[in-house]
Amino acid sequence: MKRNHRLLQQKRFQLWYDEKNSCWKLSKETRKKVKEFEDYDKAYAKALKEARSSRPSKLEVIKETGSRFEIFPRNPI
Repeated sequence: MKRNHRLLQQKRFQLWYDEKNSCWKLSKETRKKVKEFEDYDKAYAKALKEARSSRPSKLEVIKETGSRFEIFPRNPI
């Protein structure tokens, strides 16, 4: 199992505001699969739910003031 890197790699999630479409967008791994939300609170709740359910994962929230990361380890403490 140690050598199977697909099992151990972190999944990446990104949440950002799209000014062109006036909505929040959530993407998994790459920006190919994108979900759109009108409200930040709903988008953030969905992002947390998906990131926690697919551990190990990293959630990046991108805002105008900067970005922040939340990391969800494989084994929750």
